[in-house]
Amino acid sequence: MITSERITSEVLDRATQGKKGVLILKCVTSAYREEEINAILEFVGKGNGLILIGEHTDLYGMVTNLNPICEKLGYHMLPSALQDIYPRKEER
Repeated sequence: MITSERITSEVLDRATQGKKGVLILKCVTSAYREEEINAILEFVGKGNGLILIGEHTDLYGMVTNLNPICEKLGYHMLPSALQDIYPRKEER
């Protein structure tokens, strides 16, 4: 485990020491800077893993703060445990 005030490519490279690794972002309560998001995406692009853990609600912005990363990977976390099971009009 490594702790750092900011996520950078250098910090992630130092943590993995030339091996593959998994970055776990758990219950994030503040937004990441664009350069941190880019470092995370670069880490994943090198074949490393990423686990994003939020909350079943958007408590303290835990979902909102992960979505900028999720959306660049093609996902979107909902800010609620409730999900609409009916297709949208344009999907019918």
